[in-house]
Amino acid sequence: MSTPAVASPIPPLSGLHHIKLPVSSLSHSLVFYTQILGFTHIPAYDHYDPSGKLYAHILRLSANAAHPAEHKIPITHEDILLELRLAPETAPLLGENHVDILTLSAPSSTAITAWSEWLTQHSVPNSGTLRGLVGELVVCEDPDGLRVRVYSTEMPDGGMDPQLVSKDEKWLD
Repeated sequence: MSTPAVASPIPPLSGLHHIKLPVSSLSHSLVFYTQILGFTHIPAYDHYDPSGKLYAHILRLSANAAHPAEHKIPITHEDILLELRLAPETAPLLGENHVDILTLSAPSSTAITAWSEWLTQHSVPNSGTLRGLVGELVVCEDPDGLRVRVYSTEMPDGGMDPQLVSKDEKWLD
């Protein structure tokens, strides 16, 4: 048996730069991510092609609630940058296939209930409160049908028991 070659160290990383989501309409997605999910638009970082046509918005999400110390589920406390990239051919395909790229955190099951009510009040299709493997969650759809999850960081009673996870063919496929 041969000895594996010693690999050189992995080059350094300093964190997550940004997440890029394809969207079919910059204006509709901007409204959803800012007015519904609470991201802040940073116009200075919007992207324009050489002809001056806008093709991406940059948004920032800053935590507005503390992560309780007793919650052992790891989360990031750093701001998250989100790029809404105009891709009208790609975005609907992700929505049709129920892709969920973005999972946000909330501090408690009470916050998940509040999110479910908030989304319903704003006519955003959503799952209502569900039980996941490591917390309660609500799943909603952005204007292209892309799934966005909001997960509590509070470990539910029963811990990580797969038998306790909600069964929902529409939202948890």
